Amino acid sequence: MYCQSRHLKRTFALLILFGVISLACNALIPRSRDGETSERTEPIGFNFTHYIPESPEGDKGAPNHVFIHRYPMPDDGLITGVIYQNDIDDVPETIVLLILRPDGDDWEVIHRVTLLDDDIPPAATGLAMLELKPSLAVKKGDVFAHWQPETRPTGPIPLNLDSTSVDGLSAGKFGFSLVDVEVGQIIPDSGFTGRRDYFMNVIFKPMP
Repeated sequence: MYCQSRHLKRTFALLILFGVISLACNALIPRSRDGETSERTEPIGFNFTHYIPESPEGDKGAPNHVFIHRYPMPDDGLITGVIYQNDIDDVPETIVLLILRPDGDDWEVIHRVTLLDDDIPPAATGLAMLELKPSLAVKKGDVFAHWQPETRPTGPIPLNLDSTSVDGLSAGKFGFSLVDVEVGQIIPDSGFTGRRDYFMNVIFKPMP
């Protein structure tokens, strides 16, 4: 009976989560009074709406790692925010968002933004939505990435590991200091390993 109760509670919680994600994604497209779309935005990244993360607590230990999420921007535009699923722990954690631009076979760091700590106040379900001010200008083909600081060894973003990945378009590499991810630095596109799915999207707004 206890196991059944836990299963029912978890199922109910997941149904609520899926509903929240659907509402959040719908909210990304503002509409005018007559119902026409006044400003189009779209999430870029792993479509995690109907998935349960294998690692719901986020990275258990990834200091000095860069993770590149190979979901290219579909056009020139702006990144106006970040949306991700809350992890299940209540430890304040942060990551640094990077925007990378192709530079031959490598990547140039175009933007670097330290995101606010999660779990302030603690949240173990639902979504976190962060607005970026100012928005970040991007070009077609740019991708986003994140860097895990040495001072915050664990991460706030739930994920699928290699064995359960769906897209498998996120890979990581160790050995990056804060200086290595400054704007203008070149990150060689070699040595990145893994096939992960991070339950995180950036919000893209195309240029009019």
